[in-house]
Amino acid sequence: MPPANSEAETSATQRVQALIEITQSLNEIFEHENAALIAQQVSELQQYQADKARLAASYAVSIRNVAADRNTIRTVAPEVLLELREMTACFEAHAAHQRFLLEKISERREKTAQSIPARATH
Repeated sequence: MPPANSEAETSATQRVQALIEITQSLNEIFEHENAALIAQQVSELQQYQADKARLAASYAVSIRNVAADRNTIRTVAPEVLLELREMTACFEAHAAHQRFLLEKISERREKTAQSIPARATH
């Protein structure tokens, strides 16, 4: 029977790898959504919402699982932790880009809505 430390290390690695996989899946959805936003095909976003909601819930649980025992997370191989950091940075960049794209779309819609009454009075 392996020592308890080894089991804790394996469990910590599994938790981090699960978080990496979930984050990667969310990144893929962000990539598709952002491409649709850039192409101004907002209606395309709907097809990703169910998976995105499911993954976001899994992400929240996974974050809690990883954060539950910071001491054992320190036992995870450095290359796995580096992959997590890289995946998280990518996730944050995709999310920031999406916020930017959505703000631009909202601004365009506002300008269009404001211009309609102005055109109607001319």
